[in-house]
Amino acid sequence: MSAHRLEIAYADHRDNRMIIIGAAKFDDLAEQDREFDKLPAVPDSDFIIDYYDAEGVITKDKCVSQATVEAVMGEPLGALIERGRGNEDALSGALKARLEGGAMGATPA
Repeated sequence: MSAHRLEIAYADHRDNRMIIIGAAKFDDLAEQDREFDKLPAVPDSDFIIDYYDAEGVITKDKCVSQATVEAVMGEPLGALIERGRGNEDALSGALKARLEGGAMGATPA
């Protein structure tokens, strides 16, 4: 069975991108629904919980507060953001190197 997941994305205005600062996989759809529903929504925030189905499609989302993110993740926000930026930079660098090397038929820039 494919896993469903929730991801916490942060709208990083410094770097003008979305970064993932937390994620959880669920084999049980009912558990995923319960966990998603427990998180209180706020009207406007830079933190978004994305709800992915088994095919990897975001089927719903909601904004949450900084306090909710810190409570759920158990870490200070600054540490989460810096780790998320580092992960994104590493992934971006790896993809760029592969593309520049001609991976998947790409033409080097």
